[in-house]
Amino acid sequence: MEILEATVFAFLGGIILNLMPCVFPVLAMKALTVVQSKNLSSKERWKDTGFYTLGILFFFWVLYFLFLILKAGGSSLGWGFQLQNPGFIFILVFFFLFMAFQMLGWIEFSLGVSGRLARLSSSKSGLGSFISGGVAVLVATPCTAPFMGSALAFAFSSSPFIGFIVFSSLGLGMALPLILVQNVPFLSKFLPKPGAWMLTFKEILAFPLLLTAAWLFWVFMGISGKDESFYILACIVFLFFLIWLSKKIDKQIIKFLVFSFLIISIFGIAYSTEKQSKAANSFWKTPGNLFQKELWETGYESSVSYSDSNLQLALESEQPVFLYFTADWCVSCKYNEKTVFLTESILKYLKDNKVLVLKADWTNEDPEISKALESYGRNGVPLYVFYKNGKKSLPIFLSQILTPDIAIQEFNL
Repeated sequence: MEILEATVFAFLGGIILNLMPCVFPVLAMKALTVVQSKNLSSKERWKDTGFYTLGILFFFWVLYFLFLILKAGGSSLGWGFQLQNPGFIFILVFFFLFMAFQMLGWIEFSLGVSGRLARLSSSKSGLGSFISGGVAVLVATPCTAPFMGSALAFAFSSSPFIGFIVFSSLGLGMALPLILVQNVPFLSKFLPKPGAWMLTFKEILAFPLLLTAAWLFWVFMGISGKDESFYILACIVFLFFLIWLSKKIDKQIIKFLVFSFLIISIFGIAYSTEKQSKAANSFWKTPGNLFQKELWETGYESSVSYSDSNLQLALESEQPVFLYFTADWCVSCKYNEKTVFLTESILKYLKDNKVLVLKADWTNEDPEISKALESYGRNGVPLYVFYKNGKKSLPIFLSQILTPDIAIQEFNL
C-alpha cells in the first residue's frame, strides 16, 4: 500500500467512524453545540469546530505515539490497546457517569464538556469542543471502520512521519461531517432553532451516556474479577452519596472529595486488576495440542481458542477453517457475532460445510494474538479470516460490516 492510498483510506475510515456505535454518545452530546451554533457568528462557529478538530487530531496523535513508545518497550499492543487496561476503563466509566449526571443537572463541574447548557457551546477558550473531540477519539477506538484496518496497519509498519500523516488524515475525516454541518450554510439551515426544548433534549442525552457507562462496566467485568467489579459499584454508590452530600454543604469541598477519591481508586484498582487479568490470561491459555482433529467438532458454537498450533492443526485437516478475532470492548465484533454469526443461516452453513472455527479473544493483552493480527497485516479487531480448503488455500478476509447473506457470499468466493 502506498502512502497516498493509506491516507485516503484513513480519511474515508475517519468519516465512516462517525457512524459506528462507539461514537454515538459523544456525537449526541456534541449535537447540542451544533444546534446552538445557529446563534453564533460564522467566525465563532469556525472557532468551535476548529477546537473540536484539534481535539480529535491531538488525541489521535497521542494514541499513535504512545503506541509506538509502548511497542518499543516490548509491549504487545494493537488498535484499541487502552481498552485492555482496566484502570483506563475505570476512568471512562466515571467520566461518562459525570457527563450524564451533569446533563441531568445533578452535579456541575466546569469542565466545558457537558456542564451548563451555555457553557457547552460558548466556552471562550474552546476547551469544551477540544475535550469533546478527545473523548470522541477515546470511545471510537473499540471500533474499526471499513478502510481503517489496512490504513492503520500501513501506518504502524511505516516511519513515524508517515504514521503521523495517516493518523492526521484519519482525524480530519472524523471531524469533517461536523465541520460541514456546522459551517456550510446549505446544511446548517436544516438544523432546528434553539429553544426551551433543548433543556429536555439535554436531559434525554444523559441516558445514552449512562448506557455507555454500563457497557464499559460490562467490559471491566470481563477483564477483571468479581472483587474489582464490586469495587467499581461501591465507588458509584459513594458517588451518589457525594451528590447527596453536595446538597447539604459547600460544593467546592465535594469537588475536592470526588476527584481525590477517584484518583486514589483509579490507581488502586488499576494495579490490582492488571495483576489479576494477566494471571487469568495465563491460566486460561489453551495448550496447543489439546484439541485432536478427530475430536474437534465443526461449527461456530464448537469454536476453540486460538493458538498458533491449533490453527496449524486445523489447516492440516484440509477442512474449511474460520478464524475470527474479537474482543469484549469491540462493539462491532459483538454486533456481528449476535446479528450474523449466531443466525440460523450462518450456523447451518458452518455445520453443513464442516468448517472448523477458532476464536482469538483479544479482550486482554495477548502477545500471540497480537502477533497473529500483524501476520495478517492488521492491528485491530474485528478481523475475519476464512481458509476454504485448509492449508491448500489462501486466506479470504471477510468484510467488517456484515449481514448473513454477505458473509455466505464471501465464504463462497
